[in-house]
This record gives sequence, C-alpha cells and structure tokens, in this order.
Amino acid sequence: MPTAKPRYAGDDSKLQPESFSEELRHTLRSYSPHSEVETDATGAHPADIFVEELLYEARWASEELSAQRSDLTKGELHAERSDLLKALTSTHHKLCNLSRDFDCLLGVNADPLGCADKIHELIGYVEGAATAIDTQPPMERSPVKQHKVAVEMTIRVMRVLQDHGIEVSATADKRFKNTYISEPVRILKALGDEIRLVRDIYTWRDILIKAKESVSDFK
Repeated sequence: MPTAKPRYAGDDSKLQPESFSEELRHTLRSYSPHSEVETDATGAHPADIFVEELLYEARWASEELSAQRSDLTKGELHAERSDLLKALTSTHHKLCNLSRDFDCLLGVNADPLGCADKIHELIGYVEGAATAIDTQPPMERSPVKQHKVAVEMTIRVMRVLQDHGIEVSATADKRFKNTYISEPVRILKALGDEIRLVRDIYTWRDILIKAKESVSDFK
C-alpha cells in the first residue's frame, strides 16, 4: 500500500489565499455608490470600505476552496492510519525492549515503560479509527463543493451590496453580450475570477437568482 502523502504542512507554512490585485480593487471601486463622496473624519473613504467588505467575503470563499483541496479520501485516511499504526507499534515495541544499559542512560525520570503504556492506549484508538473511516459519508465531488462556496459567497456579497444601497438585480442577456449585465453579476464574476472560482457570466447570474430565492429575509 502506498504511503499517504499528507496534504497539510504540520506548521504555519500552509498555503494562504493570494493578495487581491489592484486591478480587482479598481474594478470593485468603480461599482461603489460612494465614489464621489469625500473621505470621512476617520480618513477612510466609503468606496474603499465598500471594496474591503467585498474582498472580505471573497477571502472567505478563497479560504474555503483552499480547505477543500486538503480534504482526504477514505483511501488516504486509511493509508495515514496505517502509517501511524506501524510507527506507534514499532515505537511501543522498542520502548518495551530497551537494553538495561540504555535504560540507565535515560535517567530515573524518563519512564519508558510508562510512555509505552500510553502509546499502547493510543494504538487502540488508532485501530478503532478504521471503523470510523469506513462509516464516513461519501465525499462530495469537487464541483458540488465549489458550487456551494459560490452560492454562499453570492449570498454574502448580496448583503454587502444591499447594505450599501445597491439593487441586487440578476441580469445578463446572452442576446446582447455585455449590454445587459447588472453590476452585482459583474462583481461576482470579478471576484470569482480572482479566487479561481471561474464561472461564465451567465452562471453567476443564475447563481445570484437562486441565492436571492433561497434567502427568506432578503428584500
């Protein structure tokens, strides 16, 4: 059986969402209803606040997509369990069979047999994990999981737009190419492309329509 290759780094070196481009910031700012408003007393321009609120939701979606890439299949979980079980069993055996001379070198506080007992206890949990892995629900296919992220990001973006007084209309007519594409759809398309959640403009329109229908408290 091949050794499981962990999709985690075990430290703080895991991939972080990339910084958002200045081009995206400029694009989002152009949709702000506050573009002509002067900077407030705190020094924050309302248009910049609008942009940052949208990017906050895109960052959430980017992190969700990144986490999905770390999801393990049942086969990978079984392989990781097998690797760990072998390592623990080997360590337990070695601790229980230390030479007298080496045991003395460890000192009176080392307690290798006590450590072996703890490892033996852990081995029982690792062995039992096989059943837990087998009873895991089937993993959703990647397109399904990505679609859920797209819908949730859309709902979050809807609320930002509503808070800033932008009508959340879902318009994109194939007959007229770019002529009839509403700003909310354009914003979703721009955010999606930036975080590599790439969908065509009409798919984002349809997602927005469904998202509006699914949120009972949305005006």
